Amino acid sequence: MADTCPKCGFTGLGSDRCPQCGVVVALYQASLDTLRRGPQARATPPGLARAIVAPAAVTAPPAPPSAGAGAAVPTSAAPGGVRRAVFMGSGAALFGIHVVNVLLTLVTLGVYYFWAKVKLRAYLLSETEFEGDRFAYHGTGREMLVGFLKALVFFFIPLMLLHTLPELLGASPLVRGATATAGYLLAS
Repeated sequence: MADTCPKCGFTGLGSDRCPQCGVVVALYQASLDTLRRGPQARATPPGLARAIVAPAAVTAPPAPPSAGAGAAVPTSAAPGGVRRAVFMGSGAALFGIHVVNVLLTLVTLGVYYFWAKVKLRAYLLSETEFEGDRFAYHGTGREMLVGFLKALVFFFIPLMLLHTLPELLGASPLVRGATATAGYLLAS
């Protein structure tokens, strides 16, 4: 057991828990060791086909003898500095996601489209690995729906009004040309 707390530096610890900050010393040191090791590659379940977009060209140099067991070993790029992303997913899983997304989009009359895009992006990014780390997608279908509704209110509806109101009101060709120009400027 340590005499000082690794988190706050309190000296004279009498138990496994620090009386000043309340941290459990053994758990805290274990989590620090895990952080020092860095991200670990996931184990591949047997029988799972993995599609590789590009071969992983990252090699780790041997650890120096002075480095401890928990020391992080930096990875270096392949010869020539080329780094490649690797897709770890399967086509069958992607096809399954696509089929479910299409069916739910049809059943909900297109409302599920935004959640379908999120599900597809989350799968593709979570199965893509770059230098031992996987990407993540944190967007939600609700955020995409709200963004679409904002674009509808601020762009589509004014453009439609600029296009249809002059014709409905029987405006002169000069007014129609001016509204068409305004609509073009708003759209671009």
